[in-house]
Amino acid sequence: MAYLHCHICKWEQDDFWDENYNPITFLENSYKDILFNESLDEVFQVDRYIGNDIEGWKHYSSKITKRQNIISSLKRAIEAIDNMIWRTQEEFERKNPKRIYPNCGKQTLNID
Repeated sequence: MAYLHCHICKWEQDDFWDENYNPITFLENSYKDILFNESLDEVFQVDRYIGNDIEGWKHYSSKITKRQNIISSLKRAIEAIDNMIWRTQEEFERKNPKRIYPNCGKQTLNID
Protein backbone atom coordinates (compact mmCIF):
# COMPACT_ATOMS: atom_id res chain seq x y z
CA MET A 1 0.00 0.00 0.00
CA ALA A 2 1.13 3.52 -0.67
CA TYR A 3 -0.36 6.76 0.53
CA LEU A 4 0.02 9.74 -1.84
CA HIS A 5 0.29 13.26 -0.48
CA CYS A 6 1.81 16.70 -1.07
CA HIS A 7 3.55 18.68 1.67
CA ILE A 8 3.03 21.94 -0.24
CA CYS A 9 -0.69 22.01 -1.06
CA LYS A 10 -1.86 19.35 1.45
CA TRP A 11 -3.49 17.23 -1.32
CA GLU A 12 -3.81 13.55 -0.45
CA GLN A 13 -5.47 10.35 -1.50
CA ASP A 14 -6.02 6.95 0.09
CA ASP A 15 -3.46 4.16 -0.18
CA PHE A 16 -3.41 2.46 -3.54
CA TRP A 17 -6.05 -0.25 -3.66
CA ASP A 18 -5.94 -3.92 -4.51
CA GLU A 19 -8.25 -6.87 -4.06
CA ASN A 20 -7.33 -7.21 -0.38
CA TYR A 21 -7.21 -3.52 0.53
CA ASN A 22 -9.84 -1.02 -0.55
CA PRO A 23 -12.51 0.93 1.35
CA ILE A 24 -15.10 -1.84 1.00
CA THR A 25 -12.92 -4.74 2.18
CA PHE A 26 -11.49 -2.57 4.97
CA LEU A 27 -14.98 -1.80 6.32
CA GLU A 28 -16.13 -5.38 5.98
CA ASN A 29 -13.09 -6.74 7.80
CA SER A 30 -13.30 -4.07 10.49
CA TYR A 31 -17.00 -4.17 11.33
CA LYS A 32 -18.56 -7.48 10.30
CA ASP A 33 -18.33 -9.01 13.79
CA ILE A 34 -19.58 -5.86 15.49
CA LEU A 35 -22.56 -5.56 13.14
CA PHE A 36 -23.74 -9.11 13.80
CA ASN A 37 -22.56 -9.87 17.31
CA GLU A 38 -22.39 -6.73 19.43
CA SER A 39 -24.65 -3.97 20.65
CA LEU A 40 -24.43 -1.05 18.23
CA ASP A 41 -25.48 1.34 20.99
CA GLU A 42 -22.61 0.41 23.31
CA VAL A 43 -20.59 3.50 24.18
CA PHE A 44 -16.80 3.50 24.13
CA GLN A 45 -13.95 6.01 24.38
CA VAL A 46 -12.33 7.19 21.16
CA ASP A 47 -8.96 8.91 21.10
CA ARG A 48 -7.94 10.43 17.78
CA TYR A 49 -5.07 12.50 16.59
CA ILE A 50 -5.92 14.78 13.68
CA GLY A 51 -3.46 16.91 11.77
CA ASN A 52 -0.12 16.48 10.09
CA ASP A 53 3.60 16.93 10.65
CA ILE A 54 3.57 20.50 9.31
CA GLU A 55 0.62 21.92 11.26
CA GLY A 56 0.96 19.65 14.25
CA TRP A 57 -1.30 17.00 15.70
CA LYS A 58 -4.36 17.69 17.84
CA HIS A 59 -5.71 15.13 20.27
CA TYR A 60 -9.47 14.58 20.46
CA SER A 61 -11.13 12.31 22.97
CA SER A 62 -14.83 11.55 23.02
CA LYS A 63 -17.37 8.89 23.84
CA ILE A 64 -19.41 7.53 20.95
CA THR A 65 -21.50 4.50 20.19
CA LYS A 66 -20.32 1.68 17.98
CA ARG A 67 -23.09 2.69 15.58
CA GLN A 68 -21.70 6.26 15.36
CA ASN A 69 -18.20 4.90 14.83
CA ILE A 70 -19.32 2.70 11.93
CA ILE A 71 -21.24 5.59 10.36
CA SER A 72 -18.17 7.82 10.65
CA SER A 73 -16.03 5.12 9.00
CA LEU A 74 -18.56 4.76 6.17
CA LYS A 75 -18.45 8.52 5.58
CA ARG A 76 -14.63 8.47 5.46
CA ALA A 77 -14.77 5.55 2.99
CA ILE A 78 -17.16 7.51 0.76
CA GLU A 79 -14.77 10.46 0.83
CA ALA A 80 -11.79 8.22 0.02
CA ILE A 81 -13.63 6.73 -2.97
CA ASP A 82 -14.76 10.17 -4.13
CA ASN A 83 -11.22 11.63 -3.90
CA MET A 84 -9.40 8.66 -5.46
CA ILE A 85 -7.64 9.56 -8.71
CA TRP A 86 -5.25 6.62 -9.18
CA ARG A 87 -6.61 3.37 -7.77
CA THR A 88 -3.45 1.29 -8.17
CA GLN A 89 0.24 2.10 -8.31
CA GLU A 90 0.35 0.70 -11.85
CA GLU A 91 -2.45 3.07 -12.92
CA PHE A 92 -0.62 5.97 -11.26
CA GLU A 93 2.68 5.21 -13.01
CA ARG A 94 0.94 4.79 -16.37
CA LYS A 95 -1.23 7.93 -16.16
CA ASN A 96 1.18 10.21 -14.29
CA PRO A 97 4.79 9.24 -15.14
CA LYS A 98 6.09 12.72 -14.24
CA ARG A 99 4.51 12.43 -10.77
CA ILE A 100 2.71 15.76 -10.90
CA TYR A 101 0.19 16.58 -8.20
CA PRO A 102 -3.33 17.24 -9.47
CA ASN A 103 -3.93 20.11 -7.04
CA CYS A 104 -0.81 22.30 -7.20
CA GLY A 105 0.87 20.97 -10.36
CA LYS A 106 4.23 20.51 -8.63
CA GLN A 107 6.48 17.47 -8.89
CA THR A 108 6.74 17.06 -5.14
CA LEU A 109 5.07 13.68 -4.86
CA ASN A 110 5.41 11.84 -1.59
CA ILE A 111 4.52 8.17 -1.41
CA ASP A 112 4.53 6.61 2.06
